Amino acid sequence: MREYLEPCKLSYLPYHYLLCAASKLGFLKYLDITSGKEVAECKTRRGEPVALKHNPQNGVMCSAHSNGEVLMWTPNMASKPVVKILAHISSPLTSLAVSKCGTYMATTGKDARFKVWDIRS
Repeated sequence: MREYLEPCKLSYLPYHYLLCAASKLGFLKYLDITSGKEVAECKTRRGEPVALKHNPQNGVMCSAHSNGEVLMWTPNMASKPVVKILAHISSPLTSLAVSKCGTYMATTGKDARFKVWDIRS
């Protein structure tokens, strides 16, 4: 972890033994905790994320950004996000949550709106 520059958010995937770190510079890095080696590095190109959560059902990382987008990442497709959702069109996101069963995602924005998303497919 010493070579990670300015990490700001961390999320641990317990069933995959992966630690995901988001940096202020816009990088998302996956670290295998059994070997201590970096598995993948993703460039978000959106700066520091507001929130970083993982879906416990499938291990997909969800990063919320200040432009209103939610990006979903997997380590095997590190070059681009698996899904992009423009959750709040007119305002930045303030928080993000994923349900324990992995079927719903909730977002809130600075426009004082709360949205629930079905993320099964």
